[in-house]
Amino acid sequence: MIIAPVLLYSDNDFDELVIADGLKIRKITEEELLKLFGVKVWFENQLPKNKKTKHGFNLWRNFFSGPLSRIINIFSAPYYLIESKNYEILDDLLFCIRIINPWNIFCPIGIEITNNNKVSSCYFYPNSITDLKKHQKDNRILSCNDIERLITFFETIRNNPPGNIKIIKRRLITIVNKSIDKNFRYAEAVGLMESIVSSNDQGELSFKFSLYSSYILSKYGNNTSFKEMYQAYTDRSSILHTGKAKKEITDQRLEKIIEYCQKIIYSSVVESCTSKKVKEMLLNELGI
Repeated sequence: MIIAPVLLYSDNDFDELVIADGLKIRKITEEELLKLFGVKVWFENQLPKNKKTKHGFNLWRNFFSGPLSRIINIFSAPYYLIESKNYEILDDLLFCIRIINPWNIFCPIGIEITNNNKVSSCYFYPNSITDLKKHQKDNRILSCNDIERLITFFETIRNNPPGNIKIIKRRLITIVNKSIDKNFRYAEAVGLMESIVSSNDQGELSFKFSLYSSYILSKYGNNTSFKEMYQAYTDRSSILHTGKAKKEITDQRLEKIIEYCQKIIYSSVVESCTSKKVKEMLLNELGI
């Protein structure tokens, strides 16, 4: 069994959320907080109202070193933890949560307990930290709708994964990793979307990418124009060929393109939105 403390917030303050057999998110106990973080905590609205430090091992602080060790103190004591029967399904769950909303999850390390009570650490991929400024409770991660989408996405990943899911997961690690240059992350996000919405297409790739991606995103309530996605494709090409985008890649533009990428990944997995299917949907709406 693996227990992994996780910073995330819930709209309905659930006690326990069962994702699948052998996998659940539950509230952390007083004993676990004391054992893992050396603190006794009094929570209010899922945030520590007061805490008393006791002598003990602080799991997160001891995990980090260098510059990160100076900022780790801004993270509050976790309200939840993930309990999993193995590493594989826990890793899949973290991937799914990052697709639903990557900004508000922090889960760098877990404790594995074997049948003979042997304890060891297991580490998760480096995008445990995405954007520190966004780790605020007002930016909640799990609404009731999010939970439904999370479970649907997780079940699809486990039961009927697309053939390229491992590649998608690895590329997403790069895209949300703040230690990597923002221009490269932007280009990688656009490249990943292109591989989904216009895979195996020939000719006029910039046009097809812009049309298909803006169409998919409109299905999720995004007012995303063809022009915006065409600019994204142009900037990606410029970055790859010259190392610099035509239009400056600001933090805001990067965040937006990552959110677009998440939604297209979700649509490709859950709704099988391949380039062929998107083309058929467009032609059907046009009555052609």
